[in-house]
Amino acid sequence: SIPDLIPALTTAEQRAATSLKWRTHEKLLQKYACLPHIISSDQIYYRFLHRMLTIILTNNVLPVQKAAARTLCVYLRYNRKQEQRHEVIQKLIERKSYWNRLRFLDTCEFIMELFSKSFFCKYFFLPVLELTHDPVANVRMKLCYMLPKVKSTLKIPTDKHLLQQLELCIRKLLCQEKDKDVLTIVKRTVLELDISVDAFQKRFYESDLLDQEKERQEHLL
Repeated sequence: SIPDLIPALTTAEQRAATSLKWRTHEKLLQKYACLPHIISSDQIYYRFLHRMLTIILTNNVLPVQKAAARTLCVYLRYNRKQEQRHEVIQKLIERKSYWNRLRFLDTCEFIMELFSKSFFCKYFFLPVLELTHDPVANVRMKLCYMLPKVKSTLKIPTDKHLLQQLELCIRKLLCQEKDKDVLTIVKRTVLELDISVDAFQKRFYESDLLDQEKERQEHLL
């Protein structure tokens, strides 16, 4: 029964977390992404969602963190309460350590995969761009790799102001970046972004239809 299932799943995850078998833990967290089809979003919020957040912020095994991040994004996708969703988004955005900022960018990749473009732009676009000023080169580097994908979430002319912010950040990176490796990636990304405008127009017709469906489902929740 469902009342017995929840404590059993919680115990199983705790045991996997304290074992030395991180692959078992990773696979278990991936399987937990199916829970929105079985139990209510309130049960997920109080029993599982915050646990995923804790794993993202404190676990030191990257595949485990990524599995928790993707499952957390699935939970957010099905969460029907705006205030709960906002609270989790704020916790994701308030990243203190550089390691957490890297995991925030991982989570953003899952948000782009699972949510509509407008959802990403509304909640995550500007917090992501803020990381162009990050003091840690590895964070700036990861962000630069992501910029073409981030740009693909924009709908022009609706998001013209966000496109201007993106272009401004890239200009600042080109002028001010002191790390040679990051600068190399910025220059490569600029070329990719220039090419991508036409490519996106042609290639993303089908993904636009998929995006419209995601947006429709978000409005229904």
